[in-house]
Amino acid sequence: MGVSPREIAIARKLYRTVIGALLGLSLIYALAFMLLINYQWREYREAERAVSINYVTDGKVLDAAIGMADQHAVKDRDKARRNLIVLTGALIAGLMLAVLVFLAVRRAVAAMVRLQTVGVMADITDHKHIEAALKESEERFRQFSESINVGFWILDSNPRCVTYVNRAFTQMSGLEADEVYRSPVPRIDVVHEDDRQTVKLAFEEWLQGEPSSLLEIDYRIVRPDGEMRWIHDHGVKLQDENGQTFRILGISEDITDRKRTDEAIKAMSRALEQKAGELATVNRELEAFAYSVSHDLRAPLRHVDGYLSLLQKRVSPLLDETSQRYLATISKATERMASLIDDLLAFSRMGRTELNKTVVPLNRLIKDVIGELKTETENRHIDWIVKPLPDVFVDAALFRQVFFSLIENAVKYTRPRPQARIEIGCINDDGNEAIIFVSDNGVGFDMKYVDKLFGVFQRLHRAEEFEGTGIGLANVARIIQRHGGRVWAVGDKDKGATFYVAIPLEEKDK
Repeated sequence: MGVSPREIAIARKLYRTVIGALLGLSLIYALAFMLLINYQWREYREAERAVSINYVTDGKVLDAAIGMADQHAVKDRDKARRNLIVLTGALIAGLMLAVLVFLAVRRAVAAMVRLQTVGVMADITDHKHIEAALKESEERFRQFSESINVGFWILDSNPRCVTYVNRAFTQMSGLEADEVYRSPVPRIDVVHEDDRQTVKLAFEEWLQGEPSSLLEIDYRIVRPDGEMRWIHDHGVKLQDENGQTFRILGISEDITDRKRTDEAIKAMSRALEQKAGELATVNRELEAFAYSVSHDLRAPLRHVDGYLSLLQKRVSPLLDETSQRYLATISKATERMASLIDDLLAFSRMGRTELNKTVVPLNRLIKDVIGELKTETENRHIDWIVKPLPDVFVDAALFRQVFFSLIENAVKYTRPRPQARIEIGCINDDGNEAIIFVSDNGVGFDMKYVDKLFGVFQRLHRAEEFEGTGIGLANVARIIQRHGGRVWAVGDKDKGATFYVAIPLEEKDK
C-alpha cells in the first residue's frame, strides 16, 4: 500500500524531534554532573591542601591539637575523593545510557520510516522499467542508424547544432563525428562554394515553409581529402505543442555515381540527337533524290515504250520469231521498269506524307482488301479465315496499303498450292498494343534471309517464279514504324510464312 508525501514528512519531523530531545537531555545531564564534579573536585583540593599544610612544618614535634586537625583533614580529603569517583562513574553511566537510548530510538524511527516508504519503492520500479525500455529503444535506434548505408543526422533548432551523425555520414563527408558536434553551426563550409548560397537559401526557405513539407535538395561537397561528391538531402521537421520546429531529422545520400551516369546518358542523348538530325537530313536528301530520279526517268521510259510499240506494229510482219521475242522481252522490261519507278516514287513520298489518323475497323478494311484482290483469286481454291480484329487509331489509307501488300503476297506465294489457306487474326490485345498476323501455307522462306525481307529492292525469290519489285514490304515496315509499331516475319521453306504487325493502342482505341 502506498504512503502519501504528507505522511512521510510527518515521520521525518517526528524523527528529528525525538533525536533533538535526546541530545538536549544528554547535554543537560552531562552539564549537571560536570558542575557536581567540579564542586567535589574543589572540596577534594581544599582537603588535600589542608593535609599538606599540616604535614609541612619546620621539623618540630607536633602537639596534640595539630594531630587532631590532621586527622579531620585526611577524612575530608578521602570523602571528597570518594564523592568525585562516584560522580564520575555516574556521569559515564548516564552518558552510556543516553547513547543506548539514542541508538534505540533512532533504529525504531528509521525502521518506521523504512516501513512507511515501501510503497514508494514499488513506484520507482515502474520508473526503472520505463528507463530500461527507453535505453533499449535508444540502443535499437543506434543499431539501426549505424547499419544503414546512407548518412543520418539530427539537427537541433535552438541552438542550431548537429547532435547526432551516424557512421555512414562520417564516411561520406570525410568528417569525424566530434568535428561535427564541436561546430557551433552545421558544417556549411564542406559544401562546394558554387552550391553554398543555393543550399543556404533552400534550407531557410524550407524552414519557413509548411510544417509538413519535406526538404529535397542536391548539392556538391568537397571532402577534406579534396574529393568532390554529389549529395541528395531529405529532411523532415519535428514540432512542439506550439507548432515550433525544435528538431530536424535528415538523410544524406551519396548520388555521385548516379549523377555521373546521368551526365553520361545526357551526353549520349545529345550525341544521338545530333546523329538523328544528321540521319534525318540524309534521309530527306535521299528521298528528294529518289523522287527526282524516279520522276525524271518516267519521261524517257515512256518514250522507249512508245517507240517500241510503233516499231512492233511497223516491222513485226517482217521479223522472224527470234526478233519478235527480243522485242517482247524489251517491252516486258520497260513495263517492269515503270513499276519500279512507280513503287520508288510511292516509297519516297511515304516519308513526306502527313499522318491523318482516324479510328479504323480492321475487319472492314480486310474485307475491302480481299475484294480488291478478286481478279487475282479467281479460279483459285483459297480458304479465307478472318478472325475478329480490333479497331485501331491509324492512317486509314496507309494501313490499307499495309494489309494490301501483306495479303497480296500471301495470295501470290500460295499460287503453287492446290488448296491455299490464308488466315488473318489478332493474337494479343492487352490494352497497350494489338498484334495482327497474316499467315499462309505458301512457299515460305529461309529464316537465315529474314533480315532482307523488309529492305528496298530485296527479293528472296526469282522474278521468273514470282513477280514483284521488292519495295512492297519496305513500304509496310516504313508505315508501321511511322505509327510507332513493329513488324516481323517467321517462315519455313515450303511450309508457309507468317507476318506480324504490332500496333500501339492509343486512348481513342480503348
